[in-house]
Amino acid sequence: MVLRPFTGGDLAAMSQALLDPEVRRLTGSVHDETAEFASSTPEKDELLRDWYTTRNDQRTADLAVTIEPAARAWVRRC
Repeated sequence: MVLRPFTGGDLAAMSQALLDPEVRRLTGSVHDETAEFASSTPEKDELLRDWYTTRNDQRTADLAVTIEPAARAWVRRC
């Protein structure tokens, strides 16, 4: 596993993860639990992309946890 800064290429994975209400609650991604967030729109994707690609400019440690390709093959075998 590797910790690395977010990139624009993480949009698809983060969009998928944020469909889970528990992920949204625990990350503080959505402050209004009654807000509709299930469907993806170009506007939502652009906001998400902007947010994640500017994390490196912030004074926080927002990092992506990734599994390297060789490790993915090992995980699939287990």
